[in-house]
Amino acid sequence: MALEVTGIIENILPLEKGQSKDGKQWQKQSFLLKTDEQYNNLYCFEIFGDEKVENFIKFNKVKILYHLLC
Repeated sequence: MALEVTGIIENILPLEKGQSKDGKQWQKQSFLLKTDEQYNNLYCFEIFGDEKVENFIKFNKVKILYHLLC
């Protein structure tokens, strides 16, 4: 199921780095997205992967498409 949320990046949390069991380096960036909705308007998303984190820029307004897996 694909979902979409649009909002402003409210806060960028500290970058997390680590090493997998097979020795590969990884990093992820978490950020808070605030929407214009009255209730439930703050979401936390993560970007995982070196290339994606390096290309992450704080924009004024963003649209995020995501999939829920259950």
